[in-house]
Amino acid sequence: MDDDSQDYSGTFEKAASHLPTLVGELEDVHLLYLYSRFKQATIGPCNTDKPGIFDFQGRKKWNAWKELGNMSASQAKEEYVNKMKACDPGWDVHKPTNSSTSIMGPAVSRPIIDCDEVNPNESILFDICKQGDVGKLATMDEDLSVRDMDERTLLHWTCDRGHLPVVEFLLKNNCDVNAKDIDHSTPLHYASSCGYIKIVEILLSHGADPNAKDKDGDTPIECAETDQIRELLLKSKAVT
Repeated sequence: MDDDSQDYSGTFEKAASHLPTLVGELEDVHLLYLYSRFKQATIGPCNTDKPGIFDFQGRKKWNAWKELGNMSASQAKEEYVNKMKACDPGWDVHKPTNSSTSIMGPAVSRPIIDCDEVNPNESILFDICKQGDVGKLATMDEDLSVRDMDERTLLHWTCDRGHLPVVEFLLKNNCDVNAKDIDHSTPLHYASSCGYIKIVEILLSHGADPNAKDKDGDTPIECAETDQIRELLLKSKAVT
Protein backbone atom coordinates (compact mmCIF):
# COMPACT_ATOMS: atom_id res chain seq x y z
CA MET A 1 0.00 0.00 0.00
CA ASP A 2 2.81 2.39 0.95
CA ASP A 3 4.72 1.53 -2.23
CA ASP A 4 1.67 2.20 -4.42
CA SER A 5 1.07 5.51 -2.68
CA GLN A 6 4.73 6.49 -3.11
CA ASP A 7 4.69 5.61 -6.81
CA TYR A 8 1.48 7.55 -7.33
CA SER A 9 2.91 10.65 -5.70
CA GLY A 10 5.80 10.55 -8.13
CA THR A 11 3.41 10.27 -11.07
CA PHE A 12 1.40 13.21 -9.76
CA GLU A 13 4.50 15.39 -9.49
CA LYS A 14 5.53 14.55 -13.05
CA ALA A 15 2.02 15.29 -14.27
CA ALA A 16 2.08 18.68 -12.55
CA SER A 17 5.47 19.45 -14.08
CA HIS A 18 4.05 18.63 -17.51
CA LEU A 19 1.22 21.15 -17.19
CA PRO A 20 3.16 24.28 -18.34
CA THR A 21 3.65 22.67 -21.78
CA LEU A 22 -0.14 22.52 -22.23
CA VAL A 23 -1.24 25.84 -20.75
CA GLY A 24 -1.70 27.56 -24.11
CA GLU A 25 -3.83 24.68 -25.39
CA LEU A 26 -6.19 24.01 -22.49
CA GLU A 27 -9.49 25.77 -21.82
CA ASP A 28 -10.02 27.50 -18.48
CA VAL A 29 -12.39 24.78 -17.28
CA HIS A 30 -9.60 22.19 -17.57
CA LEU A 31 -7.01 24.45 -15.93
CA LEU A 32 -9.36 25.12 -13.02
CA TYR A 33 -9.97 21.38 -12.63
CA LEU A 34 -6.23 20.74 -12.45
CA TYR A 35 -5.59 23.73 -10.20
CA SER A 36 -8.19 22.65 -7.64
CA ARG A 37 -6.88 19.06 -7.50
CA PHE A 38 -3.32 20.31 -7.13
CA LYS A 39 -4.28 22.51 -4.17
CA GLN A 40 -6.32 19.70 -2.60
CA ALA A 41 -3.45 17.23 -3.02
CA THR A 42 -0.72 19.50 -1.69
CA ILE A 43 -2.56 21.61 0.92
CA GLY A 44 -5.86 19.89 1.67
CA PRO A 45 -9.37 21.40 1.84
CA CYS A 46 -9.66 25.07 0.94
CA ASN A 47 -8.38 27.13 3.88
CA THR A 48 -8.30 30.69 2.52
CA ASP A 49 -10.81 33.53 2.40
CA LYS A 50 -12.74 34.05 -0.82
CA PRO A 51 -11.10 36.71 -3.01
CA GLY A 52 -12.90 40.00 -3.57
CA ILE A 53 -15.27 40.60 -6.45
CA PHE A 54 -12.61 42.41 -8.48
CA ASP A 55 -10.36 39.36 -8.55
CA PHE A 56 -12.42 37.40 -11.09
CA GLN A 57 -9.82 34.73 -11.79
CA GLY A 58 -9.02 34.34 -8.12
CA ARG A 59 -12.69 33.78 -7.29
CA LYS A 60 -12.99 31.10 -9.99
CA LYS A 61 -9.95 29.29 -8.64
CA TRP A 62 -11.19 29.58 -5.04
CA ASN A 63 -14.63 28.23 -5.96
CA ALA A 64 -13.12 25.27 -7.85
CA TRP A 65 -10.97 24.35 -4.84
CA LYS A 66 -13.73 24.95 -2.29
CA GLU A 67 -16.12 22.64 -4.16
CA LEU A 68 -13.82 19.67 -3.49
CA GLY A 69 -14.77 19.76 0.18
CA ASN A 70 -12.91 17.07 2.14
CA MET A 71 -11.68 15.08 -0.85
CA SER A 72 -8.61 13.08 0.16
CA ALA A 73 -5.16 13.95 -1.15
CA SER A 74 -4.85 10.53 -2.79
CA GLN A 75 -8.10 10.96 -4.69
CA ALA A 76 -7.08 14.46 -5.77
CA LYS A 77 -3.77 13.13 -7.10
CA GLU A 78 -5.53 10.32 -8.95
CA GLU A 79 -8.03 12.70 -10.56
CA TYR A 80 -5.24 15.11 -11.49
CA VAL A 81 -3.23 12.40 -13.25
CA ASN A 82 -6.30 11.01 -15.04
CA LYS A 83 -7.24 14.49 -16.22
CA MET A 84 -3.74 15.03 -17.55
CA LYS A 85 -3.98 11.77 -19.48
CA ALA A 86 -7.34 12.88 -20.93
CA CYS A 87 -5.96 16.29 -21.92
CA ASP A 88 -2.79 14.84 -23.44
CA PRO A 89 -3.19 11.15 -24.29
CA GLY A 90 0.40 10.97 -25.52
CA TRP A 91 1.82 12.26 -22.27
CA ASP A 92 4.73 10.15 -21.04
CA VAL A 93 4.40 9.86 -17.29
CA HIS A 94 7.87 8.35 -17.11
CA LYS A 95 9.72 11.33 -18.55
CA PRO A 96 12.06 13.13 -16.12
CA THR A 97 10.65 15.94 -14.01
CA ASN A 98 11.92 19.36 -15.05
CA SER A 99 12.81 20.91 -11.72
CA SER A 100 13.31 24.35 -13.29
CA THR A 101 9.68 24.53 -14.36
CA SER A 102 6.98 25.81 -12.02
CA ILE A 103 4.91 22.84 -10.91
CA MET A 104 1.71 24.84 -11.32
CA GLY A 105 2.49 26.62 -14.59
CA PRO A 106 1.93 30.28 -15.41
CA ALA A 107 -1.81 30.20 -15.93
CA VAL A 108 -2.74 28.81 -12.53
CA SER A 109 0.04 29.93 -10.22
CA ARG A 110 -0.93 33.55 -9.67
CA PRO A 111 -3.99 35.80 -9.93
CA ILE A 112 -4.50 37.83 -13.09
CA ILE A 113 -4.82 41.17 -11.31
CA ASP A 114 -3.57 42.62 -8.08
CA CYS A 115 -6.76 44.07 -6.64
CA ASP A 116 -4.79 45.95 -3.95
CA GLU A 117 -2.43 47.71 -6.33
CA VAL A 118 -2.20 51.37 -5.39
CA ASN A 119 -3.11 53.89 -8.06
CA PRO A 120 -1.27 57.14 -7.26
CA ASN A 121 -4.04 59.13 -8.96
CA GLU A 122 -6.70 57.84 -6.58
CA SER A 123 -7.68 59.24 -3.20
CA ILE A 124 -6.21 57.74 -0.03
CA LEU A 125 -9.83 57.26 1.02
CA PHE A 126 -9.96 54.10 -1.09
CA ASP A 127 -7.13 52.49 0.87
CA ILE A 128 -8.76 53.46 4.16
CA CYS A 129 -12.06 51.87 3.08
CA LYS A 130 -10.33 48.73 1.82
CA GLN A 131 -8.69 48.37 5.23
CA GLY A 132 -11.97 48.99 7.07
CA ASP A 133 -10.55 51.77 9.22
CA VAL A 134 -13.74 53.66 10.05
CA GLY A 135 -12.02 55.65 12.80
CA LYS A 136 -9.48 57.08 10.41
CA LEU A 137 -12.13 57.65 7.78
CA ALA A 138 -14.14 59.76 10.23
CA THR A 139 -11.17 62.10 10.68
CA MET A 140 -10.71 62.74 6.96
CA ASP A 141 -12.01 66.02 5.61
CA GLU A 142 -12.39 64.89 2.00
CA ASP A 143 -15.16 64.37 -0.52
CA LEU A 144 -16.72 60.94 0.11
CA SER A 145 -18.30 60.89 -3.36
CA VAL A 146 -14.93 60.25 -5.08
CA ARG A 147 -14.67 57.49 -7.67
CA ASP A 148 -11.78 55.41 -8.97
CA MET A 149 -10.85 54.99 -12.62
CA ASP A 150 -13.53 52.30 -13.03
CA GLU A 151 -16.22 54.53 -11.52
CA ARG A 152 -16.31 52.56 -8.27
CA THR A 153 -17.28 54.55 -5.21
CA LEU A 154 -16.00 54.11 -1.68
CA LEU A 155 -19.22 52.23 -0.99
CA HIS A 156 -18.51 49.78 -3.83
CA TRP A 157 -15.10 48.98 -2.39
CA THR A 158 -16.34 48.69 1.17
CA CYS A 159 -19.17 46.35 0.17
CA ASP A 160 -16.62 44.20 -1.65
CA ARG A 161 -14.44 43.94 1.46
CA GLY A 162 -17.29 43.39 3.91
CA HIS A 163 -16.55 46.23 6.33
CA LEU A 164 -19.98 46.82 7.87
CA PRO A 165 -19.00 49.77 10.13
CA VAL A 166 -17.57 51.63 7.13
CA VAL A 167 -20.69 50.88 5.08
CA GLU A 168 -22.81 52.34 7.89
CA PHE A 169 -20.58 55.43 8.09
CA LEU A 170 -20.72 56.06 4.35
CA LEU A 171 -24.49 55.67 4.22
CA LYS A 172 -24.96 58.04 7.17
CA ASN A 173 -22.89 60.55 5.21
CA ASN A 174 -25.21 60.32 2.21
CA CYS A 175 -23.06 58.25 -0.13
CA ASP A 176 -25.13 57.16 -3.12
CA VAL A 177 -26.48 53.71 -2.30
CA ASN A 178 -27.40 53.08 -5.95
CA ALA A 179 -24.23 54.43 -7.58
CA LYS A 180 -23.13 52.45 -10.64
CA ASP A 181 -19.59 51.63 -11.66
CA ILE A 182 -18.28 51.26 -15.20
CA ASP A 183 -20.08 47.91 -15.49
CA HIS A 184 -23.32 49.38 -14.08
CA SER A 185 -22.92 47.33 -10.89
CA THR A 186 -24.21 48.89 -7.68
CA PRO A 187 -22.88 48.38 -4.14
CA LEU A 188 -25.75 45.93 -3.67
CA HIS A 189 -24.40 43.83 -6.56
CA TYR A 190 -21.05 43.69 -4.77
CA ALA A 191 -22.40 42.83 -1.31
CA SER A 192 -24.77 40.23 -2.76
CA SER A 193 -22.05 38.61 -4.85
CA CYS A 194 -19.63 38.47 -1.91
CA GLY A 195 -22.18 36.97 0.46
CA TYR A 196 -22.36 39.74 3.07
CA ILE A 197 -25.96 39.45 4.23
CA LYS A 198 -25.70 42.10 6.98
CA ILE A 199 -24.44 44.60 4.44
CA VAL A 200 -27.19 43.59 2.01
CA GLU A 201 -29.74 44.25 4.75
CA ILE A 202 -28.45 47.72 5.57
CA LEU A 203 -28.17 48.67 1.91
CA LEU A 204 -31.80 47.68 1.37
CA SER A 205 -32.84 49.64 4.44
CA HIS A 206 -31.24 52.72 2.86
CA GLY A 207 -33.06 52.29 -0.44
CA ALA A 208 -30.77 50.06 -2.47
CA ASP A 209 -32.57 48.86 -5.61
CA PRO A 210 -32.76 45.03 -5.84
CA ASN A 211 -33.95 45.41 -9.44
CA ALA A 212 -30.90 47.36 -10.66
CA LYS A 213 -29.24 45.71 -13.68
CA ASP A 214 -25.58 45.62 -14.53
CA LYS A 215 -24.27 45.76 -18.10
CA ASP A 216 -25.05 42.04 -18.54
CA GLY A 217 -28.63 42.53 -17.39
CA ASP A 218 -28.09 40.81 -14.04
CA THR A 219 -29.69 42.10 -10.85
CA PRO A 220 -28.24 41.58 -7.36
CA ILE A 221 -30.60 38.61 -7.12
CA GLU A 222 -28.83 36.82 -9.98
CA CYS A 223 -25.48 37.66 -8.37
CA ALA A 224 -26.42 36.41 -4.89
CA GLU A 225 -23.77 34.23 -3.29
CA THR A 226 -26.22 32.40 -0.98
CA ASP A 227 -29.84 31.31 -1.03
CA GLN A 228 -30.44 33.34 2.14
CA ILE A 229 -29.39 36.54 0.39
CA ARG A 230 -31.38 35.61 -2.69
CA GLU A 231 -34.54 35.12 -0.61
CA LEU A 232 -33.95 38.44 1.16
CA LEU A 233 -33.62 40.26 -2.14
CA LEU A 234 -36.69 38.56 -3.60
CA LYS A 235 -38.77 39.67 -0.60
CA SER A 236 -37.46 43.20 -0.98
CA LYS A 237 -38.23 43.13 -4.70
CA ALA A 238 -41.81 42.07 -3.99
CA VAL A 239 -42.27 45.05 -1.68
CA THR A 240 -40.85 47.65 -4.08
